[in-house]
Amino acid sequence: MPHTALKKASNIYFAGQITGVEGYVESASSGMIAGINASMDFLGRERVIFPRSTAIGL
Repeated sequence: MPHTALKKASNIYFAGQITGVEGYVESASSGMIAGINASMDFLGRERVIFPRSTAIGL
């Protein structure tokens, strides 16, 4: 399952252009996803994965 964290260090997240997105909106939304999933990991909850049918889906 793809997400924005490293495979070997899942507490390190990426966002913005390093993830392959272009533009301000995409960079902001990838940062939002990384932040949401970092907080979900901290709280011990399942990560949020948006469907491919959405603009920010993985």
